[in-house]
Amino acid sequence: AALLWLVVVGCRDATDRDYPLVRPLSLVVAVGNKEKPNLLPIEFVTYALSRLGQIELLKDGFVPLSRQQTNAQMELLGQERAR
Repeated sequence: AALLWLVVVGCRDATDRDYPLVRPLSLVVAVGNKEKPNLLPIEFVTYALSRLGQIELLKDGFVPLSRQQTNAQMELLGQERAR
């Protein structure tokens, strides 16, 4: 006989890292050098950080970033802050 455990987890549990199977999603891209940057990866990450990108990630079961986290990442990319 198999024993089955059902655990109900909410977004708060995941963002607080109280649930042990939560892990971050990292996007690592090569953007080239400062003189000749490759804009396609920057555009991809900018989309992933956008409201629409965060909604798509949520649909796929990921926990979206907070506005503060999104703004910090956008600043690292040299992009506008999220609205």
